[in-house]
Amino acid sequence: MKYRKLGNTGLKVSLVGLGCNNFGRGCDIETTAKVVKAALDQGVNFYDTADVYGPAGLGEAFLAQTIAGLDRSQIIIASKFANPMGEGDLNRGASRRYIGHSNFSGWKISDAHWTARSQNLYNLLDRRLEREVIPACEQYGIGILPYFLLASGMLTGKYQRGESAPQGTRLNAMGSRAAAAMSDANFDVVEKLKQFAEHRSKSLLDLAISWLATKPVVSSFIAGVTSAQQVNAISKR
Repeated sequence: MKYRKLGNTGLKVSLVGLGCNNFGRGCDIETTAKVVKAALDQGVNFYDTADVYGPAGLGEAFLAQTIAGLDRSQIIIASKFANPMGEGDLNRGASRRYIGHSNFSGWKISDAHWTARSQNLYNLLDRRLEREVIPACEQYGIGILPYFLLASGMLTGKYQRGESAPQGTRLNAMGSRAAAAMSDANFDVVEKLKQFAEHRSKSLLDLAISWLATKPVVSSFIAGVTSAQQVNAISKR
């Protein structure tokens, strides 16, 4: 496994990060444990979760259970909040978060104020970040953590033009939103990318992952998986 600094910080994250959005939803606790073990065995130290992953926060809870007793200094967890967790005003949004510092000089206070990380959708089918976000991140030394690196599976080659998304796939569960992802324009690009990869004895999946890996501004990319086999397949590319 390769590791990169997160932007210009001293924090080193694995180039492949594990997206935990399936924990508690598509993965029960036993499957979650197998997925996390496989990721740890491959050297993945970066795990992306959120309070809304899995019903009633099960995504975070399952992750916590699977790493209990392990050396937490070797595991980096990024979480998010503010999306609705249920009905009522107290189950949505975010209250004020307060932080402090001790013995900071003036320039350190200013620097801390501006320090940030960036997590955005970025893949071979959606490169809008290259217009403004990536130049800004490069200028200020901010690491990007792309999600949807396989465009909901479009960059795996498992979807076919003119056919419905297979049962059990991400796009099958997206309903009307799947139509936009499986547009003729996207298939035009996917077919050209697949041809480009095959002429070099590579797969479309190889191309999608290696393309992101060549970007110095990308600190780690977040792969959402549902099995240990998928962890191994992505980590070994």
